[in-house]
Amino acid sequence: MSKVTKPLRYGVILAGVYFFLAGLYVSLSTHLVSEYAPSLEAIRYFELIKGFGFVFFTAILLFWLSYSLFCRIENDGQRLLKQKEVLAEAGRRATAGVFASSVAHDSSNVLVSLRFCLELLERNQALVGANHELVETMKKAINELSGLNRRLLDSSQQGLSGDFEERDLVKEIKGTLALARANLRVKHCDLSFQGDDTLVLMMNPLLVSEMVLNLVLNAGDATQGSGRVIVKAERRGEYACLEVHDNGPGIPQEERERIFDAFFTTKEGGSGLGLLTVKACAELHGGQLQVSNSPIGGACFTIWIPLDAVEKSKWTHVVSTMQSLFF
Repeated sequence: MSKVTKPLRYGVILAGVYFFLAGLYVSLSTHLVSEYAPSLEAIRYFELIKGFGFVFFTAILLFWLSYSLFCRIENDGQRLLKQKEVLAEAGRRATAGVFASSVAHDSSNVLVSLRFCLELLERNQALVGANHELVETMKKAINELSGLNRRLLDSSQQGLSGDFEERDLVKEIKGTLALARANLRVKHCDLSFQGDDTLVLMMNPLLVSEMVLNLVLNAGDATQGSGRVIVKAERRGEYACLEVHDNGPGIPQEERERIFDAFFTTKEGGSGLGLLTVKACAELHGGQLQVSNSPIGGACFTIWIPLDAVEKSKWTHVVSTMQSLFF
């Protein structure tokens, strides 16, 4: 009822003000004309001028009111459209979060079996040299996956813990690249690292590893598993800049906004969650993810992470951002 009463009250007030001012104008103008007009012909002339003046004034008033009203309608329409897009995106991301949690739960069961098999292999005394190193690489990969699964399940149940610590970004990247080289998607690529020798900042090493691994594997897919992939990390001002280049076909301009949407993919068999995860991890570090053309011919994904050493409490609002992306 109040939603109807409020506009009605405003309408009555506006009409009353207009009636009062118009009546005042007519009364005063008529009195002045009758008082000072020297002849009947002059009265007609002044009445004509007065009438046109009244019409001109009301036309200006009507224009201003209608313009203000239409501008407000346009702004409200734009705001509603943006809210609709935000709600749709939130729905897609919520679905992505549920899907990711389900996959994490199911894949954890598979990893238990794989870890048991590796333990049996380690008991085999014939494993020496390269074979032993291969088993160690597999164990490291399984531990990484187990950690990621735990992170997904924990975040769906109680939110991200925000475990940030001071670590060397370059060391974490090189460790992730060593793991990535064992993956068939980049095994035959020319994968290299360029940049600073050390780059220390506050980070969550597990999430950084996930970001780098996702981008490198995507770059390997873009080059059909046999191209050139360059990972760069260097300090630029107050930011750590992480770049992943490839010499694949690149990303069309019209797709550069959509590639960060949940379930959007151009790859056959792709999940459409990889880049969404990278973007969420970057934002959790207070950073940004950008895509552009690479000098070597394909795409370049750039992550900007602030170097400021921050207290844990500063990450509270960022944790809510991460949760909104997934849950």
